[in-house]
Amino acid sequence: MTESKKSNDKNRINIPLEIIISIVEKIDKEKELIPTRTSDGQFTYATLDELKLSIEQTELLEYIRNEGLISEEVIETTLLCPKCSKSNFIPIFKCLNCGSSAIIRDRLIEHKAGGHMHPESTFKKGDLLICPSCGKVLKNPTEYIVLGSWFVCKKCGAKYAQLIPEFKCLNDGTIFSLTTSDFKSLNKITLTDKGRRLLTIDKALLIGEIVKNLEKIGKVEREVTIQGKSGTKHVFDLSLTLKEQRLLIDVAFEKDFVDTQIILSNFAKIIDVEINDYLIIVWPKLTPSALSLVNFYKLKYIEISNLNELGKINNVLTGNLKSQ
Repeated sequence: MTESKKSNDKNRINIPLEIIISIVEKIDKEKELIPTRTSDGQFTYATLDELKLSIEQTELLEYIRNEGLISEEVIETTLLCPKCSKSNFIPIFKCLNCGSSAIIRDRLIEHKAGGHMHPESTFKKGDLLICPSCGKVLKNPTEYIVLGSWFVCKKCGAKYAQLIPEFKCLNDGTIFSLTTSDFKSLNKITLTDKGRRLLTIDKALLIGEIVKNLEKIGKVEREVTIQGKSGTKHVFDLSLTLKEQRLLIDVAFEKDFVDTQIILSNFAKIIDVEINDYLIIVWPKLTPSALSLVNFYKLKYIEISNLNELGKINNVLTGNLKSQ
């Protein structure tokens, strides 16, 4: 493993399963998430803000994206201040001749009735438009035609057919242009098939994910049947052969907590089969009484309540399996 890979694994956050499921359920209910702009020039998914989660939204989305639970589609691109990375700015125009920002737009207007053409500035008398040739007040936009427009510097009088704006950040005053600004893609978020399957996670799905993980380190078999000394045939969820050592594995799966009944059943099975190399993978956690029972019987187990923790199984198994 390279140093960069080690660093990425170390810095990767662990997110509880219940938080992931709450996000997936929210996206499933809304069908899609669209980002909205906050008053300070940042962007957020307001629907996720309603969950009041304790983890930063960007970290959550990065995690579930990496897990393949969501897909994203760019729906808009916006500018960001290159200094504060916020989208809280106003456009400003500057005269290319003198640098003044006192820029106005003028238009060439034709009065239809008489065919008189003048700049709009000569038509304007307060709030009225009055033809400078015939003196008629133009009350209706159908009485005139806008033939074109240009920009005029109030300071030096320079005229421009077009001006490219710069932008002033309202947070820190930074002046930036299209070429010096940062760009941000705003994405629409929807669930992938894998994300939808998480809403109906069951033991079979979990075992499938565990198998994919274990196959990275050894040979895996499913539903292994072994006859015990009593003559009873017992089925173990998985068998892992690792460095010529065979480990039998059962997955204790519940929606909330795994209680003592499952532990007692599994313990009776391994006593009858007379095996030592045995592991229980618990999803998501043991009850206090089940935990006491596991420790009393000295059973090896691993609790997993987070998708990212599947890798923990391999780490434990490749390094002299221990009871937690």
